[in-house]
Amino acid sequence: MGKAMAFHVHLITYAPSSPQRLNDLARIAIAYDFVKSFIVIKPTGMAAQVGLAEVNKLLYKHGKAFIVLSSIEDLYEIISLNKVIAIINNPEADIIDSILNKDLCSIEIGILVSAGETPIPREELAKCILAKIDPYSSKGVHVPTAIVAIVLDKLGSLCLET
Repeated sequence: MGKAMAFHVHLITYAPSSPQRLNDLARIAIAYDFVKSFIVIKPTGMAAQVGLAEVNKLLYKHGKAFIVLSSIEDLYEIISLNKVIAIINNPEADIIDSILNKDLCSIEIGILVSAGETPIPREELAKCILAKIDPYSSKGVHVPTAIVAIVLDKLGSLCLET
């Protein structure tokens, strides 16, 4: 039998500064059929000057929506997301596995990662559910592409099981 509602996720990156990192994240969005759109918030530097045009062309070729916004609040007002899960490197954040549940499979959600040097302001993070990948450490290398792939794999396993 078919599912009552299609499962969709919006992949969101905050303040990307590198066109290569922006391109890598866009390619991850393309790789997952259930990723509905790729959203960039406050792009900076070369990512804003060069990367946006390249990523727009790439996503258009693959039939993915591409949106540039100025704040996390816009995700709720313009995109009408029900929840945004911010993957951060913070000891106070919940482990992602404790946040993921079947209820997420039937609402519009966003997965947010920081992709530049600019940290996401606390007031913006207050609008998100905070999660982390590593339950043991709040230190280490923050690799947005790896983090996104881990979270999307977990969501896909949860929501697309037959």
